[in-house]
Formats: sequence, structure tokens, C-alpha cells
Amino acid sequence: MVDPIASEFPILIVEDDAVSQMSLGYLLRKLGYRDYEVVDNLAEAGAAVQMRAFSVVFLNPSVPAGEEAEVTDSASLLVSDSSRPVICLGDAGEADGAAAHLGRHVGTLRQPYHMEGIEEMLERAQSLNRDLRSLPAEDCHRMLEHVFDAIQVGVCVVSQAGRFLRVNRAYSDVFGYSEEDLLGKPFTMILPRHLHAHAEELHERFVRGEQTNSTLDWQVVCADGDVREAVVKSVRFESRDGQVFKITTITDVTDSRGREKELERAVRESEVALRGAYKRSRASMHAMSDLLGKEAARFGGDSAAATVMRESMCRARALTLLHDVYFQEGGTAVVSVNNYIRLLWETISGIFKTETRQLQTDFELADVEMDMERATQLGLFVNEALTNAVRHAFPGDDFGRVSVRLAGDAKRIHIAVSDNGTGLPDEFSVEDAATPGFSLIREAAAKLGGEVYVEAVSGTRLSLTFPRAPTQVS
Repeated sequence: MVDPIASEFPILIVEDDAVSQMSLGYLLRKLGYRDYEVVDNLAEAGAAVQMRAFSVVFLNPSVPAGEEAEVTDSASLLVSDSSRPVICLGDAGEADGAAAHLGRHVGTLRQPYHMEGIEEMLERAQSLNRDLRSLPAEDCHRMLEHVFDAIQVGVCVVSQAGRFLRVNRAYSDVFGYSEEDLLGKPFTMILPRHLHAHAEELHERFVRGEQTNSTLDWQVVCADGDVREAVVKSVRFESRDGQVFKITTITDVTDSRGREKELERAVRESEVALRGAYKRSRASMHAMSDLLGKEAARFGGDSAAATVMRESMCRARALTLLHDVYFQEGGTAVVSVNNYIRLLWETISGIFKTETRQLQTDFELADVEMDMERATQLGLFVNEALTNAVRHAFPGDDFGRVSVRLAGDAKRIHIAVSDNGTGLPDEFSVEDAATPGFSLIREAAAKLGGEVYVEAVSGTRLSLTFPRAPTQVS
């Protein structure tokens, strides 16, 4: 355990939660660290770091700015001294988001705080401080110069007057300007003329401290006159003697933006082709349905052949309706199953007008979305279940009720089609049923990765439960 000398290791705690403040203070005292100061907003923190050199800062990145704050976020608090070790307080997401701007981020502490964790973080901070003190100022400066030129992103430093003070090698390589071309020149010389006034206005806001960092999309004019697209990130730096500088990184994104546009164009073309295929498929299914309707009329409405034709019409219309729902919803990757089921019933009742004229319906449908392929299989299941109920559950035009229940959670979808009709024979088995309708039901259930159940509950209930996500086949 480190036994620190309090006067040599002052600590700043930037935290607005009273419980967290007390917990940290108690554990620091237990570890022997008694020279610490607690503030609960960034305005007070900014004042504290101006008055005193703290050896480490405990910082909650989500603390409020406070009244009359000169900084608007936790990154601005420490940008003037990137050597100061920082220990973040809070969840990992907040800490990771702030770490890139918070000097030497040595770790993150989460509640409840433990003495061992705090001790480990402080040992890291002390070690970093010792290493920094052991590095002569001249060597430290030379090291930073090497880093400045080695970094692969273009970096420039602009003075308060808006003139180039430094550019690194990557900046020159990407945009074709040498350091001699730029030093002492206005930074607007690399921008198209129509952007000069806006860029100068933004720079003035940086100088006045109205803005301390920004990320913008800009056009940059290269030395050969080529105009490139770039992402420009700038931060405000104020030296100890009050001079203001703007440090900017600039990344050429022209090629990547071009690839993005090509990809977007390819996606649009694919969508057009897909819509065309759906329309052709829908037209074919609609023509087939019309043909079956004409054949059913030719055989006579009550004949067995006409009934088979009408059943086939329902199956063809089930596929056509799915395409209709797809286009009504804007051709998205998924379709609303509840809308689809209601349209299925309207189609069935229109084709089997006599059988459905005395039936009541009871639909309880959750808002469930599925991809086209799986929605097709569900539609075939529902179509067969409803058609069977209409044709067989109510002989002699009896009054009756048909119900559909659709529900789902994060993992499963459940659908049940029920009627209060005569029911199925006692020896009935879904697995052994040889009719085309139950063959389609079994096939649809298998493709959805689900199981079909038949229950005799005041009639018949046919239900299917299957995974919301497609089953992976090894």
C-alpha cells in the first residue's frame, strides 16, 4: 500500500452526487490521502485547476456545467493540461466517450467504490506522474515533435490571428502543401472562396471562447487545385499566458464518401429491381387467381371441383396480398403481420361468401413485424387454418365464431386460429392428416421452426409457436 505525502499529492474530486462524494472522501482518508478538494460542477472545477496544480482528478463526465461556466463539457476542463492523470467516475460508456479528451485517462471507477480499486488507480496515477517528472522538458518536447509528425492524420495549429503556425507531415502529404507554403498564411487559403467568411466567423467564436471544440464537414482546396471533402475537428487551446490557439485535425474522406454514394446507388438500383420482381410476381399470382375463379364458376358453385378451385384462389391471393402489404408499407425489410392477417380474412370471406355470411370474427392481433420470407409461411398457415374453419366447422350454414390471436415477445411469436364449430374427429392427428391444407400447414410450421398443436376447446383451436428470429440450420 502506498503511503503518500498529502502535500505532494493533492486530489480534485469533480462529482455532484453527495453519496459518491462522501464515499470517495472516506476511502481516500482510509488510504492516507487527506489533501483533496470536492466540487460539484465544471465551473468550480475550472476555477480550482486554475488556482492549484492537482496531481490527479476524479471526474464524473456527466456533472453539470454550473453557473457562469467557461467550459461546456468535461473535455474542456482538462484540455489545457493533458498531462494531468484522470480517473473517471460512472459507467463505461460515459468514461470511454470522455477518455479521448481527458488527458491521461488511467481508469474508471463505478459504484459501489472499493478501497482496492481506488488504491490501484492512485498507484497508476503516481507512477505516471513520476515518469513524467523523470523525463527532461527538452526530451518531452522532442518526443511530442516526433508524435506530431508521425501521426497519420493531418494536423495543423492556427494562431489567434487565424494564421498557420504548424502543420504535420500527413497534412502536407494529403493536400500537397509544404510547411513553407502555409506558415504565416491565413488558414482560409486552403478553403474555397465561398467558405472564407463562414470559416472566419467560426474562428472568431473559438478565439472568444464561445466554442471550444467542433466537428464539421468541409471542402478543402489542394495545392494542385483539386477540391477534396474532409472532416475537420478543432479544439481551443489557451496557454498559461492567455494566448489562444486552434488545433485542428483534418481527414480526407473524399474516396470513402464516393464509395458510400456508389453503395447507396447500388442499394437504390437493387430496390428498384426488387420492386419490379415483386410486381411481376404479384401480377402472375393475380392472373392465376382470376383464372381459378373463372374455372370455379364454370364447374358450378357447390361442386367439389369448384370448392378446390376456390381454395386454390385463397392460396394465390394470400401471396398477392403479402406483396400489397409490402408496397403499402413503403417496401421496407419487414411487413406488419397483423395488417396482413386482416386482409387474408377479407379475401377468404369474399371468396367463400355463403360459408362466412353468418360467422362472427374476433381478432386480437399484436403489432408484430416479420421479414417477407417468414411472413409468407405464416400467411399460408393462417390461410389454411381459416379456410378449414370456414369450410368444415359449421355445416348447414350454422351461426358461429372464428377467432385469431397473435402475440409475440423478444424470442417467440404465437398464433392461434379458433372456432366454436363441430370440432375434429377424436382420432385426428396433424402429423397424419393427408389433405393438401394440412400438408401446407406442416410445411409452413417446419420452415418457421415451430410446432403445430390442435386442441378441442369448444370447437377447434389450431396454434403455432415459433422463434422470432430465423432458426440457424447447421
